[in-house]
Amino acid sequence: MPTVVRPRSTSITATASTSDLTTTSAENNDALFATSNGSFLHLGDSDSVTSLEVGIVRQFTFTSSLQRMSVIVRKLGTNHMDIYSKGAPEKIASLCNPDSIPADFSDILHKYTVQGFRVLALSWKELDPKLTWHQAQRINREKVEHNLNFLGLLIMKNTLKPESAPVIKTLQAANIRSVMVTGDMILTAVSVARNCGMVKPKQNVIIVNASPPEDGQEAQIHWEQSESVTDDSLSESDQEGYHSIRCESDSRRYHFAVSGKAFSVLKTYFPQLLNQVCERGTIFARMSPDQKAQLVEKFQELEYGTGFCGDGANDCEALKAAHAGISLSETEASVAAPFTSKNQNIECVVTVIKEGRAALVTSFGCFKYMALYSIIQFVSVLILYTYATNLADFQFLYIDLIITTSVAVLMGYTQSNNKLAVKKPAGSLIKLTNIFSILSQILVVICFQTSAFLYLRNQSWYKPVKKITSDDVVKCSETTLMFLVSSFQYIFVAFAFSKGPPHRKLFYTNVPFTFVTVLLVGFTLLLLLHPFSFLTQFFQMVPFENTHFKMILLVIIVCNAVSCLFIEFLIVDFNIFSRLRRKFQWRKRKVKLHKKLDRQLQLMCDWPPVGNCTYASDFLASNTVANSIIEQNSMDTSIEMSR
Repeated sequence: MPTVVRPRSTSITATASTSDLTTTSAENNDALFATSNGSFLHLGDSDSVTSLEVGIVRQFTFTSSLQRMSVIVRKLGTNHMDIYSKGAPEKIASLCNPDSIPADFSDILHKYTVQGFRVLALSWKELDPKLTWHQAQRINREKVEHNLNFLGLLIMKNTLKPESAPVIKTLQAANIRSVMVTGDMILTAVSVARNCGMVKPKQNVIIVNASPPEDGQEAQIHWEQSESVTDDSLSESDQEGYHSIRCESDSRRYHFAVSGKAFSVLKTYFPQLLNQVCERGTIFARMSPDQKAQLVEKFQELEYGTGFCGDGANDCEALKAAHAGISLSETEASVAAPFTSKNQNIECVVTVIKEGRAALVTSFGCFKYMALYSIIQFVSVLILYTYATNLADFQFLYIDLIITTSVAVLMGYTQSNNKLAVKKPAGSLIKLTNIFSILSQILVVICFQTSAFLYLRNQSWYKPVKKITSDDVVKCSETTLMFLVSSFQYIFVAFAFSKGPPHRKLFYTNVPFTFVTVLLVGFTLLLLLHPFSFLTQFFQMVPFENTHFKMILLVIIVCNAVSCLFIEFLIVDFNIFSRLRRKFQWRKRKVKLHKKLDRQLQLMCDWPPVGNCTYASDFLASNTVANSIIEQNSMDTSIEMSR
């Protein structure tokens, strides 16, 4: 059975002719549509009531490839069916009878899209009365979606969410590039990009219009300057509630705006140029789902770390292809994306980046701590085995269960920093700074454990262990010393590896970790300076009676702590190796492909050729000349730097 639509009582009246195509109002329930003959149909409340029942016989759902949707309907009391279509203006116009399209269609469409309005075209056609309900269920949509009558344009205001512009600004401040990929018209997308801050007021937008070979002409690219809108182009009613965009030229920085059609032509006929366009591309409009995924893969080829944020079924392929996909809805997109946001705005992008960086720093810190935990215990046991002794059972239990377990669990509770930092965390465990951090901390552990043990053996009151039975002696000065020194080392290393800014908050914001660290330090100090008798019996310790010895041992422990913190916070975090490498040019640093491409584009002062065309036949020759110019400029720059 067809779906029956029974709207509330309405009246249909015709008003005077006007040149505007259409406008809609979001503040009330009235709608204004322009017909092909120039008159307006006004739908609104009226005292005169006309009963209107429309049955929806069949729906042709929207697809991104066709850029339209349609319904076949039948109004109560009529002997025929009608088809209504809506979709992209250029697509609907191509399906309409040319006589029904107003002469100023392109001008009106341009006037609204350049201001950032979202525009849909509406069309209609009366179907053959002989078409039955069963035939309508089987008919192909191409047989009815042609020779339509153009009805008008549905204008919707594209209002930015209040969170969008601050998020874009935050990403730009952190040196993270933002790109818009949308299915809207390219002029609408350019306007939104300017409003949200992706394109600065004084920066140029160059529209890349590419055409495939047709009618004997080869593939070509038109480089067009995107115009800025002035108030003179709008009527007084159009200006109300909107602001015009006035841009001063800034030739030093430009952005490309690319349509889905142009992207396809570039990919097929100008593959060498696609990298440059993507490097400078900020706006990609009228993109199909597979083109969105191809764009993500192209950015990955340029060695970008890619994230994609979307909320519809058309975004599923791109969400799956990106390194980090974020769905803004719990529909189909959430199945393809590893992250799903409860809030339908892009604030989640900053949250994911901050949490991801903090989690990476935490993971590396925990890994390094567990590596040092094993080394500290290995060194302690190795020294004690040399003198036929070992740690007592409860000493092992205190180290493994009380210190290591509690610290290793709680050091990951530090939250991410509120500010998104420009500096990225180390992305590999085998990076030189991480390797140096682990090796230097191992060296510090060995040095201070050995120093403390040698200081003990040089005391006049020291008595070496005398082994009487085959069992290891556990209650002796050597065991007590190594137990106390190593206990402090476990705590110091955990504190040093629990990094704070720029990616995590300061350590004291992690209240459980701070409390446990202070408690463990205090308890271990108690065991060193003034252990109670029940503690010495429980841990099988030999308390040190010499106060001078305990003070010197405490100094050694403090120096151990200072050394740990000095290595992590003044050498590793300061990234001293990278600074020395850049200063002395020890090893040429690998530069990512997109950075090389950006430097090349900065040297090409006469590219892109705005206002001109690039043909497929002469592109190879011009590209070779450009590359030679870039190489020559790079050589000149290198010579100047060497001088």
